[in-house]
Amino acid sequence: ALLLVVVWIVGIERRVTVMEGKLNHLPTHGDLQRLNNGLAAVASDVAALREQSEGTARNVAMIHQHLLAGD
Repeated sequence: ALLLVVVWIVGIERRVTVMEGKLNHLPTHGDLQRLNNGLAAVASDVAALREQSEGTARNVAMIHQHLLAGD
């Protein structure tokens, strides 16, 4: 019976060791925060680019209308 308990404990120790190894490779809270900050910066840049491209599109449309009107 004691041998079975020892075998059972050794099995648990191995599983814990495997889980600890896997946990060590997971991103930390700091890693996720940096990722979140980076994504927020990208989203901000994309929004700014969208605004600029919309303004450019309006200007091009106005020039196009001006050329069509022959002014």
